[in-house]
Amino acid sequence: MNGRLFISLCVASLILPGCRNTFNGNRADKSQTSCIENGHTYVDLGLSVRWATCNVGAETPDDYGNHFAWAETSAKSSYDWANLKYCHSDMNLSLSKYITEPIEKAALPEGYDWSKTDSPIYFEDLIALAVAKNSFPSDGKKELEASDDAASVNWGGSWRMPTRDEWLELFEKCTWNWTTSNGVCGHVVTSKINGNSIFLPATGLRYGQDILYEGTQGYYWCSSLESENPWQACSVYSNRSAANMGSCDRYIGLSVRPVCAQ
Repeated sequence: MNGRLFISLCVASLILPGCRNTFNGNRADKSQTSCIENGHTYVDLGLSVRWATCNVGAETPDDYGNHFAWAETSAKSSYDWANLKYCHSDMNLSLSKYITEPIEKAALPEGYDWSKTDSPIYFEDLIALAVAKNSFPSDGKKELEASDDAASVNWGGSWRMPTRDEWLELFEKCTWNWTTSNGVCGHVVTSKINGNSIFLPATGLRYGQDILYEGTQGYYWCSSLESENPWQACSVYSNRSAANMGSCDRYIGLSVRPVCAQ
């Protein structure tokens, strides 16, 4: 894969293989109380929302679960602009929903052949031109609606995808320690308020038909749109060295860790 291409899609993070420390994957069952919302378990971390113990599509905390493009509710075999929901089917990357800023029309290169990978035009430049060509007006939508939320649609009840602010709260009021659970690398996130914890496995991401960084980096969606770039949404990335907020192009397949109301 073109290295320049990937760096333009997601906030880059350092790839460092291996893990340190050890986390008992059954700790949540033995030392803290897990409760049920519509058939799925959560842990009370003493925060503004309750965090699920598993990703959407996972059976246990150390399962990766499914990867979803932003504003999509089903996993798929390939992740790209051409098959992205709310991306115009003429492959001009015209976004039809969740557009926060008015976008002036501009012409794409005439006769551009999308099937060729050796185009002299860099992909990120093409995206900028395509978004500028957007024929849809700003709708001012900055947060996922329930019908486009993978957590809400797949789990029901009061489950939904976390907002950017709720992820920030998880950073500010919890400690993040890189560890292993049943041989799976990820972060155990422990509340500074009550000592309860969840495990976020290093799920990697889906790009095209490939799974990248599985077991070395974790990528999770926020329900919040990237305010400055309407073709991106806020996300969380992590590896053994760091965990932080970032953003990804909407078509990239990331994991979803649901939350529900207190």
